[in-house]
Amino acid sequence: MKKFNTKRIMIAGVAVLVLVVAVIGIGKSLADPKSGYLKDKKIDGLSFENASIEYKKKLSTFSVELYNENNETYKIKSVDIILKNDKGDKITLTQNINDLESSEGRKIIIEKIDYDLSNYTKVSYKINK
Repeated sequence: MKKFNTKRIMIAGVAVLVLVVAVIGIGKSLADPKSGYLKDKKIDGLSFENASIEYKKKLSTFSVELYNENNETYKIKSVDIILKNDKGDKITLTQNINDLESSEGRKIIIEKIDYDLSNYTKVSYKINK
């Protein structure tokens, strides 16, 4: 009877250990700024979600999903996307946008940026009306 209980405790211990390691690993990959995704932001009823930077073949691509969460059309001309790295370097990308209807969403993709943005981990947005 003691062998069964010891065996059961060992199996439960290993299972808990595996679960803890998996949770820590997943948590680190989601929180790691180098994972490619930048924090979501909400500004004046506009939601910027799933922003990411991809660097391939010496070109960067920035993308973000933009949603109008207001109950009316949002008058907008453009958005300045301000990217910063840990050294304090800053790059501003500007995307022209027509007005957004209520609950409308768009994906903004800025491709073929001739600069390595992979170490830029902070993003902010300026809305130009």
